[in-house]
Amino acid sequence: MMVRRVAVVAAVVAGACLLASGHAVGTTITFTGLTGPMTLDSSTTYTEGDYDVDWSGGGQHPLIADDGSGNYALWDSVTGDGRGTGARIRRTDRESFTLDAIQARNFASGTAFFIVLSGRLDGVEVYAGEQFSFATSSDYIDLAPSFLGKEIDDLRMIIVSYHGSYAVDNIEVNAVVIPEPVTMAGLALGVGCLASYVRRRRAP
Repeated sequence: MMVRRVAVVAAVVAGACLLASGHAVGTTITFTGLTGPMTLDSSTTYTEGDYDVDWSGGGQHPLIADDGSGNYALWDSVTGDGRGTGARIRRTDRESFTLDAIQARNFASGTAFFIVLSGRLDGVEVYAGEQFSFATSSDYIDLAPSFLGKEIDDLRMIIVSYHGSYAVDNIEVNAVVIPEPVTMAGLALGVGCLASYVRRRRAP
């Protein structure tokens, strides 16, 4: 009987702790569903799942277009001018999330152009821009900014291309769900039950 009671109380506490920690809801932005190019400007936003992709207001307008294989990706709309394009990704409800993975491909050889990634939270740039540049690749490769898995609410990217060199795709983002008050109450109840049980066991 004692073992059963301990097991029940432990299960309550473990379950409450799991719920209280919140959980991540993942989305991978792949720009699927488009049948033609889409230019993002001050009045045009691309939405996939719970995320908006739009123009950050800097440089040229971002372009979502076919990479030549039927796969849609994010590009610099005017290449070769050195200005680049500014894009941003935010949740539709503007809550925070984490960037867990992002890929890019370089379709042109011998370029000195680049991609810059940065993260903001509550309007402040908490993760400064990190620049990525690499040679021609036969497939999309992983980029690894230092803020992977860190909380942000605004992912910024600058793509500076030459003749359509760089494309960004497969952006994995995860919204961290804040536990509801009832979840915290459950955790408190579980811990209280365990503490009460331990006190009774120790009483002479």
